[in-house]
Amino acid sequence: MQTESFLSCGSNKVTDYSKKIQNFAEAYRSGVYTKDEAIGAILDLLVEAPDFRILWGEVPDWVQSPIREYLKVLDDYATLYDSSAKTFAPVEPRLLELKRWLVSK
Repeated sequence: MQTESFLSCGSNKVTDYSKKIQNFAEAYRSGVYTKDEAIGAILDLLVEAPDFRILWGEVPDWVQSPIREYLKVLDDYATLYDSSAKTFAPVEPRLLELKRWLVSK
């Protein structure tokens, strides 16, 4: 099972991602980030993480709900605009994987 192999690997990847999620949540509470910035950063971490299923429980409720709403309306064939690169790109496959997983829950 993928989850078991991920958990049994020698690294602390789950802990690292969990700490990053907590840091973004705390930075929002401290006024460093806006709510949308924190939500976007946490969504990026979930997409980047080796197994978002394990990390989902670490995501605060105030972040989970907007992520669910965003993914619910995300079209699998849409292109997203990257404002930093000023380009359009297809939706990240991991984002679609996260969407399908959340819909199935």
